[in-house]
Amino acid sequence: MENSNKNNTSNDQNTENNEKNKQIAQEYSKDIEEIRKHISKIIEQMMKNTDSSDFLLKSVKDIKNLVEKHTETFSNDFLKNKLGGLVKNFEHISKLISKDNFKTIDNNLSSAVKHLGKMDDKLENEFKEMQIHLDAITETTSILQESNEHIKAIKSGINDSSHELEIKIDELNETIKQGNNDIVKELKENGKTIEESMKLNKEFLDDTMKKIKDMFEQMKNIAEQTENIFNFEKELSIKREKEFALMQSKHLNEKGLVLFYRGVFSAALDNFFKALELNPKSAEINNNIGHTYLKMKDLEKSEEYFKKAIDIFPDFSEAYNNLGLLYMDNNKYELAIENIKKAITLFPDFSDAYFNIGNVYQKTDRIDEAIDNWSKSIEINPFNEEAKEKIKLFKKGDVNV
Repeated sequence: MENSNKNNTSNDQNTENNEKNKQIAQEYSKDIEEIRKHISKIIEQMMKNTDSSDFLLKSVKDIKNLVEKHTETFSNDFLKNKLGGLVKNFEHISKLISKDNFKTIDNNLSSAVKHLGKMDDKLENEFKEMQIHLDAITETTSILQESNEHIKAIKSGINDSSHELEIKIDELNETIKQGNNDIVKELKENGKTIEESMKLNKEFLDDTMKKIKDMFEQMKNIAEQTENIFNFEKELSIKREKEFALMQSKHLNEKGLVLFYRGVFSAALDNFFKALELNPKSAEINNNIGHTYLKMKDLEKSEEYFKKAIDIFPDFSEAYNNLGLLYMDNNKYELAIENIKKAITLFPDFSDAYFNIGNVYQKTDRIDEAIDNWSKSIEINPFNEEAKEKIKLFKKGDVNV
């Protein structure tokens, strides 16, 4: 903005100077015509009358004054130089025409006239050059005027644009200021909202994390419960299979006993072994197999299965009783007495055990002990007719030991 104002001022000053020079040049052009007329008159007067030196001097001085006037007023260096040359020429002529040198001029008047003629020619040339320069000044002035008008239009446009720009800048600044105020206000208003939102978010997150934790605990519990249910169902299935196997085993064992009591020992053994496959840990089935082998007089296998039954169930009194019978049949009476007593210790009301140990005592001639144990058997089982018969026979003395 500041540079534009400076340039406009400089252009205005140049235009003003050119206008002034143009006006002076126009005046100078008229003066040159007048000077030429004076010179023509001077030449004509000098040709007619050589005593007119006063007139000649006055005319030259008038011409010189006109030239000096323009030399002082012109600002154009070219015109100043031209006019300065003319002033020197007229000063020289004035000196030639002065009274002191008039005789010299009179003696050489033709030389002065010739010099003035040359001066007239020079003025004509100067006039032509001045006219050309004047035309250039006129054209330049016209261009400068057009440029100045254009610059003024540009300046006006710049001023208008500058004013409009200033208005826009002010509006923008106001908008920015208002926007900043709105933003600050919104931030202040939202600050609390954001803080509350963050607080709510934290509470929400905490609550969510707690729910997630609880959910994981529930999932863990569900997984444990599911595993427990699976294990329970698996155990139940195994239990059912075992129960079913036990039921089948029991059924086969009972079938084997029926065959055993019928004396069909081989068939009884087949059922007992099938039952044992379904229930290998059954002391009862092992005992039944041992008892069957005992009836079949296979004492070795009989002893094996009686001992298996005792290993499975150490308090199995019936197995001890049967093992005692096996030893009695194998004439191992002390082992027989030992195992049958073990059976009575485990089951004091075991009627058959008392009867069997009475039989062992009978074989070892311990009749009184035999009668006591038979009596004990009858006491427990009054329907033991075999024990009653043995006591009756031994008391009458009808039985040989």
